[in-house]
Amino acid sequence: MRAILGGIEQLLREQEKVWPDDVAVRMTGFGQNSLDIELQCWILTTDYATYTALRTSLYLEIMGVAESAGSAFARPTRTVHINEEPARPTGTTTTTSTATERVPPQ
Repeated sequence: MRAILGGIEQLLREQEKVWPDDVAVRMTGFGQNSLDIELQCWILTTDYATYTALRTSLYLEIMGVAESAGSAFARPTRTVHINEEPARPTGTTTTTSTATERVPPQ
């Protein structure tokens, strides 16, 4: 993790369009399925297209820093458990009824 944090900070400081005096890369905690990192930097442009292109480039380079350090990004997953209900005999139906009882205030 130290190599990743240091690599990301170096990457940001070396970028021509990133203000190097205010770069911060910190580990902020342990998530349920993650190690959480906070990045802070200022992009030196007022052009939105330039900003989004640089942001995309930085994200991809950050992934490279993690992979170079022997780590990888987990892909989002979801596990669905399906329980089979026993087969019902042909011709039967299931009926559900609900009763509500009113209790007077005391």
